[in-house]
Amino acid sequence: YILLIIASAYLLTFIFERMSTFRNQGIYLLAASLCPWIASIFYITAKNPVPGFDLVPHSMVFSGILIAVAISRNRFLDLIPVARETLFETLGEGIIVLDTHNRIQDINSTARLFMDIDHDNIIGSRIDESHFKETSFITAILGGHNESRIDVQGKLGVRSFMILKQNLKSYPGSKLVTIRDITNEILKEKQIKISNE
Repeated sequence: YILLIIASAYLLTFIFERMSTFRNQGIYLLAASLCPWIASIFYITAKNPVPGFDLVPHSMVFSGILIAVAISRNRFLDLIPVARETLFETLGEGIIVLDTHNRIQDINSTARLFMDIDHDNIIGSRIDESHFKETSFITAILGGHNESRIDVQGKLGVRSFMILKQNLKSYPGSKLVTIRDITNEILKEKQIKISNE
């Protein structure tokens, strides 16, 4: 019971901290962890619907079913996000992690800003789905080149981005995509060229 309390506390903390990313998986796991608790409370308090019948082993079966649903329907054991800490969210470069089916496994706020993504929960969505507004990013990310440059017309004018892709050795077929805003670098190069001329 002490181990179950500790595990449940860690699980609740994890769910509330990562609610936007792991909401469905967390809910299934929380429900699975609560089943033995509920059965144990019924058994210990003598309020068992069937007196003398231990519900705990049967609640474990129900927990297993919920975990199986989390694995099969919510991609619980798919590619683990590569980075999800403060550094990941505060990077000046956009980062996207894709699995073998081009589903988004992780994405930071900079990439969302660059790609004009306003959907809160796109983890698990395919990168080529229609709700992405800027298609030039999608074309570059799904293209065959590991390095490509795109120009995007934005509210403040044309912005240039460098798209870099590399395979993740730990997860064959998955990709780490880096998006760099190189607009200022290009403007400086143009200014140096004009000065030289």
